[in-house]
Amino acid sequence: MAKQGAKKRVEENKSHLKFHLAALVSILALHVVLRFYVFRSTLIWWHYVSIVAGSISNLICYKGIQLCAAPTYGEQGELVDGGLDLATARGLNGYMHDLLYVTLLTQSLVLVSDWFYLIFSVVPGFLAYKLWTDVLAPYIFTPQEG
Repeated sequence: MAKQGAKKRVEENKSHLKFHLAALVSILALHVVLRFYVFRSTLIWWHYVSIVAGSISNLICYKGIQLCAAPTYGEQGELVDGGLDLATARGLNGYMHDLLYVTLLTQSLVLVSDWFYLIFSVVPGFLAYKLWTDVLAPYIFTPQEG
């Protein structure tokens, strides 16, 4: 009975990954066509940097999510584990989803105005917040014994 749940999770994860890949490819294609062909007259060096950085970020996040969802098979080829349930994005998997969504949103909105690049400031801001609340503050403000 447990293997049925694992098989179901494998299929759900495949569907989840297929959706994300379609979103990545379609937004990247839309961005390249509009930015580099239609709005070519407003193109500056920053747009090249942003498309490369955004694509690398998306690729790293997608591959990370794909690794989390990878099923484990036994020696005889039987399904042992269906991989992480991507529908409940927790931990690092959740952060990878968030970064993927922020990057896709930014790549879509910068076609309207370059000011939407400011959305990326959320990422280092959140990183600084997590670094302070989870690492630095507990280390600094924990009373030392002895």
